[in-house]
Amino acid sequence: TRPRPTFQTPRSPEIPFGATGNEYLENAQPGVVGEQMFELPSTPTANTLYLGGTWHIAPEYAQTRGVSTVLFFYSAGKVYLVGSANAPVEIEVLRDGEPVGMAGGSDVNPTTSILTIKEDRLYELVDDPVPGAHILELRIKNSGLNIYTFTFGS
Repeated sequence: TRPRPTFQTPRSPEIPFGATGNEYLENAQPGVVGEQMFELPSTPTANTLYLGGTWHIAPEYAQTRGVSTVLFFYSAGKVYLVGSANAPVEIEVLRDGEPVGMAGGSDVNPTTSILTIKEDRLYELVDDPVPGAHILELRIKNSGLNIYTFTFGS
């Protein structure tokens, strides 16, 4: 495995969710395909992916199997998610334990901090004018969400 980036790096690396290349998934064994149950840590580590709840890990993506959570301690100004769903899936987007609100990306409702995944595409989760280190939490409200990757921008 490659060394984990530190916050000396200007922004977090691309983070794949599928079994192929998910070396940043900390609370499971990387590379394992199939349905798995995940527990979130009390203190996340920088540039490390954590899943909560039941997920099906496929080679190229991870799919929710009910109410689920994603936790990621990142360094960036913009956060993007590549995802898809056969039916709409709602996600509450939190940053540092609070609803993302006005710092939400163009795909997040600024009043409710809710992102709805409907189709296969890139979604903007966070659009901060000043890049920084934050803990991103996604509270996924139902099954059927496929997440392929997180990507980051300045």
